[in-house]
Amino acid sequence: MLPSCGPSRNVFDVPPPSTTLQRDDRRFELRSATELRSVSSTVLATARNLFPPVIEQAVFLGTGAFLDPGCATQQSGTSFRWSGVACTVGAGTLVNAFLVVPETLTGFTALIAPGQFVRVSGYEIERFVDFSRGGGFWLDGGDDGTTGQVSLWVTDVCVE
Repeated sequence: MLPSCGPSRNVFDVPPPSTTLQRDDRRFELRSATELRSVSSTVLATARNLFPPVIEQAVFLGTGAFLDPGCATQQSGTSFRWSGVACTVGAGTLVNAFLVVPETLTGFTALIAPGQFVRVSGYEIERFVDFSRGGGFWLDGGDDGTTGQVSLWVTDVCVE
């Protein structure tokens, strides 16, 4: 069971990944190594077995108009979509959050389930740099503050 949220967004004192930390041939470039980002919403769906494989889980989160029964939402791993006028009538947020989990929190995000109102916090990953032969980088596509995608080096997951 996930713990209830408190004021801290880094209750486990998770440091940002070092610039040389490499997982599965990938390193992480952070938006900021000092600021944490949080997303809080109702869990609509979760997905595993993603690309890049260092992402442990995608958590599809929505609030407001995106929870209206007339709004159809769908997550397919690292992509998502919505349709229906109900999605745009009122305010709301829709975010597909990609979670990279430090070793100290391994398995913790498996407790996230659809229907919960959760807060996920972490250091925002700007891009995943691929150090394999001929590798490049992968970006999550970003967000505009209300809809989009965000990648996080997880520091806390809790139920609000």
